[in-house]
Amino acid sequence: MSIITIKNDFLEVSISSVGAEIQSVISKDGKEYIWQGDPAYWNKHAPVLFPICGGLNDGYYTLGGKRYDLTKHGFSRTAEFEVSAQTAESVEFLLCDNEETYKSYPFHFEFRACYKLERNTLKVEFITKNLSERDMYFACGSHEGYNLPGGIDGAKIIFEKPETLKNYLVEGGVMSPKYEIIGDGSDTLVLERKYFEIDAIILRELNSRSLTVCDALDGRRIKVDFPDFDHILIWQACGAPFVCIEPWTSLPDTYGSENRAIEKKESMTILGVGESHTDRHDITFD
Repeated sequence: MSIITIKNDFLEVSISSVGAEIQSVISKDGKEYIWQGDPAYWNKHAPVLFPICGGLNDGYYTLGGKRYDLTKHGFSRTAEFEVSAQTAESVEFLLCDNEETYKSYPFHFEFRACYKLERNTLKVEFITKNLSERDMYFACGSHEGYNLPGGIDGAKIIFEKPETLKNYLVEGGVMSPKYEIIGDGSDTLVLERKYFEIDAIILRELNSRSLTVCDALDGRRIKVDFPDFDHILIWQACGAPFVCIEPWTSLPDTYGSENRAIEKKESMTILGVGESHTDRHDITFD
């Protein structure tokens, strides 16, 4: 494992080669924006999710009728990435298929996690290439945890547009077909502990492609632009002083569904032979 640091006049960002996971984002005035992994709550910082997001019913999927076991969020979170390019203000991490990944995900691929600083914005790109001789099905996502010095109470999320927020419930470790309406239909959701007593807020449909996290104590604001992601999850270990904003390209399996075929899994990206696809989100720290 190695820690790569990129920086400019506004931010210093540290990223681990294990999982290509952000470890720290520190502003020029010394604020740490990333959750530091206190194991009393959650020992991660900002996992990268690939080739699935969320859980699978019974922990497996099928491809061409054959069963493959795959852990929640896929294997990228614990994989050692290669540093394939680096400058003072940017770094690119590369993960390729290998004998172990092929057992649970029978595709040849390149998956790149790219980070670049522009002023007080960290630009994140996931670039996936299909090196197989057949169509490839995948999803990717982020799981960044942001410090909330004031805690969850009083913190709020401001969306780009007014939203009727349908929160799909978590059941059996996957997504329930049932949902509840949260918030008041405006552009602002005030966070409450009750939302996280079972698990996460799953926002399957959104009009917005941008949101801002606002802390109640020190006024910090973290804006997340997610033009290439259709789904957002919001999660925290209940009562902890952080919140995760998670742009996902796909969703967990639906509880009770008998479908196990990855070819029919909702929102999966399909890449033809030799094709590449980029999913981008930008994080601005104020």
